[in-house]
Amino acid sequence: MTTFVCVFISMKMKKLVILAIAAALCFNLSAVAIKGIDDAATVGIYIKDLRNGKIVADHQSALAMTPASVMKCLTTATAMKILGPGYRFETPVYLVGTKRGSTFNGRVVIEASGDPAVDSRYFADRAGFTDSIVALLSRNGIRQLRGDIVVDQSRFSDVGPSSWWEIDDVAWDYGAPFYGFNFADNLVTLDLSSLETEPRLVKFNVTRGAKSGDFDLVRGIYSTDLRVDGKLGKRKSVETTVPDPVALFKVKMMPALRDAGVTYELLATADGDTIDVYRHQSPSVAEIARSLMHRSDNMMADAMLRAVSEKKTLAAAVGAELKLWDSLEVKLNPVRIFDGSGLVRVDAITPRALGDVLVAMAGDSAYVAAFPLVGFDGTVKNFLRDTPLEGKMALKSGSMTAVRCYAGYKLDGEGKPTHAVVIMVNNSFLKPAELRKCLQNYLLSIFA
Repeated sequence: MTTFVCVFISMKMKKLVILAIAAALCFNLSAVAIKGIDDAATVGIYIKDLRNGKIVADHQSALAMTPASVMKCLTTATAMKILGPGYRFETPVYLVGTKRGSTFNGRVVIEASGDPAVDSRYFADRAGFTDSIVALLSRNGIRQLRGDIVVDQSRFSDVGPSSWWEIDDVAWDYGAPFYGFNFADNLVTLDLSSLETEPRLVKFNVTRGAKSGDFDLVRGIYSTDLRVDGKLGKRKSVETTVPDPVALFKVKMMPALRDAGVTYELLATADGDTIDVYRHQSPSVAEIARSLMHRSDNMMADAMLRAVSEKKTLAAAVGAELKLWDSLEVKLNPVRIFDGSGLVRVDAITPRALGDVLVAMAGDSAYVAAFPLVGFDGTVKNFLRDTPLEGKMALKSGSMTAVRCYAGYKLDGEGKPTHAVVIMVNNSFLKPAELRKCLQNYLLSIFA
C-alpha cells in the first residue's frame, strides 16, 4: 500500500513537471520572447495562423487592456460590415423660402449627415463644398440671398469633445472631435507670431501664456479661448481644433458668395417652398477607412462608429457594434467602448477579441487594404523598416503614455493575410523607442 502511494505520488509529480514544462514552453512562445520589456508592463499577445487555424502565440489574450488607436481596427471592421465599403455619407443642401426674380428670401439649409470628410485636406478631389453650393445658387438664377445659412444637426445629440477625453487633448489636431457637421477636418492653422488663425475666426481668442517650459496648447471643452504656452522653438505655426465647425464653414462661405457675385443679407425668415440645391457625397467608407487607419484620425474613426446606427448616438452605435459581432459569433466581452478612436484612456478590449475580429475580416480585401504596410506607410512607416519583414506586415499602431499596441496581419508574397496579429503592452516604463524595438525583435523572432 505504501509502495502504491509512493508510485502514485511519483506519477502525479511527473505529470505536474510535464505540465510545468509545457506551460513554460508556451510562455516562451509569447512573453519571454519579448526580451527587454520591463517587469511592470502588462503584455497581451494573440497570433493566429489563418491557413490552419492554429494559435502561434497566446499570452494573457483574455485580459482586457487599453488598446489606444488599435481600437480603430474594430471600428473600421464594424463600419465595413454594417455600412459596406462602398457606402457614402450624403449631405443634402436645399433652400426654404420664396424666390422673386434673382432674389431669394429664405434659408440655405445644410442637413448634417455626420460626414467627416467635408472639405477635408485628405480628399482634395472632393474639396469645394462652399463653391459647389454657390455655383448651384447661381444656376438657379439667385444673385441676392436675403435670410440665413443654417446647418441642421438635429439628428445628432451627444457630439463634440468626449467627457471621457483628457482636457490636454482638446486643442491639439489629433483631438479634433466629431460633430454632426464637420468641416475642413475641424482644424485651423494658428500663426504663432501674430496669434491669428487661417481662416480667421471672429469668436476665437488666442493669448500667449508662459514662455518657458514645453510647448503646449490649452483650451477648455467648447471654449473659444486658446492659450499658447511654452517655448516656440522653430515652430512658425500649428494646427489647432475649432470649438464650432459651423462657424468655420460660414467664414469660408462668405467670400465664396462674394466671389460669385451673390450678395448676402442676414435676416429672420419665414417658411416657404423647399428647393433641392445640392447633395454632397463623401468618399466611400473604404477610402475614409484607409485614410484614417494610415493617419490614425480620431475624428473620422468616431464618425464611422456613429454612422452604424440610425439614432446617431454613441450608445446606439456601440449597441449596434456589439450586436453585429455577437451575430458573427465573435465574443467581444469583456469590453469597454467609449469612442471609435481609442483616444479614451479607459477603453478596453482583449487581444483575443480583437484578434478574432481580424480573423473574421481577413477575407475582406477592402478591410485588409486599409492597414498601412510596415516600413512604408502611415504611423508604421519606420516600424520594421530595413528588416526582413518590411512590407510583409499590415499593422495599425496604437500608442499613448505607457501604452504601445499593434494589430493587423502578416502577409504572403501576394499581399494576402496569413496570420492575424495582436500585441498589446500596457503600463510600460520603457522609453517609446526602446519598447518599439522590443516589439520589432519579437515579431522578427516569430516570422523572419
